Amino acid sequence: MEQPIPSGRPVLEPMTFFGILERTFAIYRDQFWTLFKIVAVVGIPVAILQYILIPNQSLNSLEQTTNGALMISNILNFIQAILVYSALTYAASESLFGRRVSMGEAYGAIRNRFGTVGCGMILFSLLIVIFFIGVGILFGFLRTFAVLFIGPVLFFFIAASPLLVPVLTLESIGVGTGIPRAYGLGKQRFWTIVGIGVVFFIVGFIILFTLISAGGLLIAGSGVRAAVDPLNPLILMVTIIGALAQFVLTPLTPIATTLIYYDVRVRNENLNALLEARPADTRLTDLESPVGSLGFTGQDIRNILILTGITVIGGILLSNTIMAFINQLERAGRSGI
Repeated sequence: MEQPIPSGRPVLEPMTFFGILERTFAIYRDQFWTLFKIVAVVGIPVAILQYILIPNQSLNSLEQTTNGALMISNILNFIQAILVYSALTYAASESLFGRRVSMGEAYGAIRNRFGTVGCGMILFSLLIVIFFIGVGILFGFLRTFAVLFIGPVLFFFIAASPLLVPVLTLESIGVGTGIPRAYGLGKQRFWTIVGIGVVFFIVGFIILFTLISAGGLLIAGSGVRAAVDPLNPLILMVTIIGALAQFVLTPLTPIATTLIYYDVRVRNENLNALLEARPADTRLTDLESPVGSLGFTGQDIRNILILTGITVIGGILLSNTIMAFINQLERAGRSGI
């Protein structure tokens, strides 16, 4: 538990994997309505616009959707991610120091960082695309050996992407230095990031699958033809329930990544001492950010080798499972002829 220091600011302590999960859900419960409103104030208008552009998107009927509508929908999703994740990160950060913020205060406090976060996400996405294109080119020359290059790319992506928004939101740092900074912090708790990502994926999958299945049963039982009647009240209800579920689940990841960000800084950058020497209202933007690096250490190489092994074995198992399923379908089709 955090203990107060003379300035009145809590002392942040390192957290274990389960400690991060526990604290994530504690913040989530304590500030649920504020976090929900942060997501909903942007998510509701975006959902309405997307439903107008792609009225059957929740029913997987995109055949007649124009490329322009899909592009606009993707842009809306991107803008939503920038706004929502930045505001949620700020709210989670403030809660660690015993400061509660409203929805308006969260958005207002980081309005000057939106452009930086957006440019950082665009640049990071381009880097990942370039890396995978490079792996694809290498595959044309090296064949199987090109698989070895997938590990470093995945390692970089997994280490940097979760902490990119906290770094660009909470620190006074530019895009060019923000990406190496996020990577340098994230790789220090690499497997914690992987584990928490798996936990949230499973939780989200179970909840969304349950809701989608229930909605599908309702629609099927009603006899409504979803593809030609998207404005049916039942279909609208199912769509709204799915959107609300996403609003409820969205805050978990930004809270957890913010906690990981602080955990790494407390462990390795003596963050408590830096803050203790400053006034109680000091924010991380008032501190100088250490310079990040894109290199690999010995521990990084070991993690990359483990990640590569997991990726290769998982890919083989998945490929064999898919082929077995296809063969089973073909045998069933032949027996039915």
